[in-house]
Amino acid sequence: EILTTCAKVVRINMLIDATAPETTIEIDGIHGENTYYTTGVTISLLSEDAISGVEYMYYSLNGSEITEYTAPIIVTEQGEYIIRYYAKDRAGNYEPVNTLAFGIDLEDPAATAITYTEPGAGVVYLSASDTGSGIAGIEYTRDDDPTVYHYLDAVVFTETGSHTVTYRAVDNAGRTNTGIVATVARRWAYELPRPGDRS
Repeated sequence: EILTTCAKVVRINMLIDATAPETTIEIDGIHGENTYYTTGVTISLLSEDAISGVEYMYYSLNGSEITEYTAPIIVTEQGEYIIRYYAKDRAGNYEPVNTLAFGIDLEDPAATAITYTEPGAGVVYLSASDTGSGIAGIEYTRDDDPTVYHYLDAVVFTETGSHTVTYRAVDNAGRTNTGIVATVARRWAYELPRPGDRS
C-alpha cells in the first residue's frame, strides 16, 4: 500500500509596524506677535500612521489629566498655555510627546503720561501697563514731527511754547491702545526776564 501525503502550504501575511505615528497641530485664531493670539483659539490635532493606522490621540492642556482627543479643543480665556499631545497606533507604538506653548491676550495695554513744566523745559514722563502678554514698549511722536520714537527716558522740550506728545503702548502680542495726546508748556527760565518784565 502506497501512502500519499498531501501537504497544504499556508501563507500568513504578517504586518510589522515598528514606527510610531506622527501628529501635527493647528491653532485657528488671530495670531498676533510672538506666540500670542489676540482672540480665542480652536486647536485641532491630526495624526498619521502609514502602516497599522492611528488608534488614539491624546492631549493635556496646562498640566490637566491626559485626555483622548476626539474633537477640536476650544480655548477662550486670556492666559498662558502649554499643550502636550501624542498618538498611539494599532500596533501599540506610542509617539514621543510633543509640546507647544502659546498665549491668548484679549486686552489692549494702557499708557499714561505725567507732565512737568520746569524752568527752561517742558518734560513728559510716559508709563504703560498690560494685564496679558506684558509691555513691549511705548511709541511716541513730538509735536508735528511724524518720526516715531521708542520711549526710553523723559521727553524734554526746550523750545519756548506749548508742545504735544502723542503716545501709545505696544504689548508683546502686538496689541496697542489708541494714541493719546499729552500737552506740556516750556516756560522761560527763571534767570531770564520774561517779555514785559522790564520797562
